[in-house]
Amino acid sequence: MSVLNRATQRRLQRLKQISAIWEGDQRPLPSQVALGGAEEGLQCVLWVDVAQSAVRAMDMVELGAGPEVVVRTLLRAIETPQSPALPARPKRLLVRNRELQFFLRGVLQDLGITVDYAPELPFIDEIFDGLAQQSSASTPTLPPAAAQPLFNLAEQLWRRAPWEFLWDHEVISVEIQSWDTEPLYATVMGRLGMERGVIFYRSRDSLLRFRQQIVDQEDDDHDTEAVFLSQDCLFLLFDQVDEVEEADISFAKASGWQISEVYPVFGSLHPLEGGRPFLYDEEASVLQVALTALTRFLKQHTRQLETGDFPKLQSQCRIPSPVWREPGPNGPQLVERELRQAGELVTVAVETLPNLADSLVNLSEPDLESEMLVLREDLLPEDALIKLDTLPRILVESLRQDRPVDSGTASNPVIEGDQLPVLLVQTSRPKALDLITQIKEAGGLKAIAFNPGESLLGDVYELGVIQTNDGNLHLFGEFENQDRSYTKAKRRWEKTCQKTSGYCGLVVAMGATGQSRGNPQPRHLLAFFDAQALPATELGLGVLQALPWVEPE
Repeated sequence: MSVLNRATQRRLQRLKQISAIWEGDQRPLPSQVALGGAEEGLQCVLWVDVAQSAVRAMDMVELGAGPEVVVRTLLRAIETPQSPALPARPKRLLVRNRELQFFLRGVLQDLGITVDYAPELPFIDEIFDGLAQQSSASTPTLPPAAAQPLFNLAEQLWRRAPWEFLWDHEVISVEIQSWDTEPLYATVMGRLGMERGVIFYRSRDSLLRFRQQIVDQEDDDHDTEAVFLSQDCLFLLFDQVDEVEEADISFAKASGWQISEVYPVFGSLHPLEGGRPFLYDEEASVLQVALTALTRFLKQHTRQLETGDFPKLQSQCRIPSPVWREPGPNGPQLVERELRQAGELVTVAVETLPNLADSLVNLSEPDLESEMLVLREDLLPEDALIKLDTLPRILVESLRQDRPVDSGTASNPVIEGDQLPVLLVQTSRPKALDLITQIKEAGGLKAIAFNPGESLLGDVYELGVIQTNDGNLHLFGEFENQDRSYTKAKRRWEKTCQKTSGYCGLVVAMGATGQSRGNPQPRHLLAFFDAQALPATELGLGVLQALPWVEPE
């Protein structure tokens, strides 16, 4: 059974305990209750204070969700209740489910909260039909005093770009000595170009359990969400600026953030607390020290890590303990961890874990070998221009006959209509010829498709995928659904595909600089490869999640 981590327990124990009785329940949402347009198939998790006749917290979750969701809502009822209630721990809880009673007893055993069973919950029964959707006050993303150092560290990490030479399975441990925290296990995300950042798992078991769940999970949206929420970690991820609220951008700039293209998101995941894009004081303190140590380690060992191997490396550094000054009733006061002295230097041990990295590779190898659904990113040149376009049928036929490099397919399909939908790849001549050779060695093309994808923060994308005849899948682009130029080109592509019964092609062109870039002339076209436009369902990939990735050897 999952338990609250020690930092959360200490945070809850510092809250005042009141002699109150709270009722809690998890029940299907009545059809007559319309909460913010909620859909059928949802249930309501509710915690109310009987004495105050007030709803402290409420959540809408999927039917069949486990007892962990009840704990998440309870923690919100304790720490960030619905106004006008104040943060507090209750003395006693009442639930009408025996299994939930036993589960809560185990989770809350160190918090001095009694959990009792009651066959009926009259207060919840009375108010259930009249509940309104909860709107809680927004929580600051970072403690104000921690914002500037954390944004500075995020900028250092972004400029160092460790995802250019580290894979997601290459784990680095960060141990803050003399603190009562377990070693953190850092994994760098972004080698495949989707979600960049670093995740600090709070335990080795959490990392291994999460990776095993990724391997074992079925292609099911509910399972994917459950696996995602099972992580126990702190994280720093970089989001696109156009997806961020203006107030958050202003906060970042006021804290010293100077990079315009991305925005750093700090947050936490825990099986019982759920996910949140903000940090409490103690979490911010831990993350600040861990990021400082990691960036120093990367600076010291970049050359060894850039070799492509993942050698055994280790080092120690001494870092000033975060000590923040904030206004208090008697003037400025130090906000610091218990037993921490102002100006204390903390020793942090950092080391690579190649044996653990090998274990993670071995964990995923059986799936990779049996399914052969590896999405590769090594086919198209990095600086190539990628464009959805159409070509006149006459030009396609001429290209097949006249160019010394042709499609390489066994037979040419019959094309209906005057235009053929194509994926244009334009690069330099040497790189274009190398690409043509690679495609021919793979037996030509089989299909071009667009598969849905989702980032760690829930952003939705479409991933362009090329399938070669050797069975490999290759990523050729990541597109946002809100991009008007992309959606317009995609609609034109799909309409043309309907006229050609799904036949399409890939055009390899040179002339990627100057006036011909994006508008190659017939003399720039070096090869045409026939393909079939496939719906995403036929690829069998499902919704691709931006999760830690294991690169096969």
